Amino acid sequence: MGVVINSIKSQIPHAQFILRPYMTDFTRPYVSEVCEQLSQYPWITIDTTKGSSQDFYQQCDKLITDASSGGVSFMLNTCKLPIYYVPETHESHPIVTAWLEQMQSLLPIARSGDDLKDLILGLDLITPEQSYAIYKKFYESEYGEREHPDEVFLDLVQQQHDSDFRCFVIDAWGKASEFEAQTSSLQLS
Repeated sequence: MGVVINSIKSQIPHAQFILRPYMTDFTRPYVSEVCEQLSQYPWITIDTTKGSSQDFYQQCDKLITDASSGGVSFMLNTCKLPIYYVPETHESHPIVTAWLEQMQSLLPIARSGDDLKDLILGLDLITPEQSYAIYKKFYESEYGEREHPDEVFLDLVQQQHDSDFRCFVIDAWGKASEFEAQTSSLQLS
């Protein structure tokens, strides 16, 4: 958290932060302690509203997130590029490694504080056309077989559809392979 805050403040001294931990993490003592400490700064707000993600996204000029679906949801809801912060560590997690390999050439991903500083400034310098090109490259790579972006919005954000659920197994080298195919019906309200 310190790397993210310090990297942004070094580039944008007047930055205001809205931190939104995963709602399930508020019960964890460590998260509660960090939120309490950070909320003492007048330029940091902790979002405890449990409001909709769409409402939260509308408050953000930029979104920095971990390797989660929140970045794509932000991009689809606001037409703004997210920044993923996935710090390099000596440890390797197979799922994170596979995600990074899939997304590295598609979305802005920072692996260090210096990367984050560069992306913060860089995203302000790109034109709407360049931003759209990044979005389009991601969209075509991930959802190219779909006919219209509204379909993707319904699929990812509302998730009111029959989805194809597939189980995968990841071996010791981080390679994922399909284990068994089955279908499920997701109906979220």
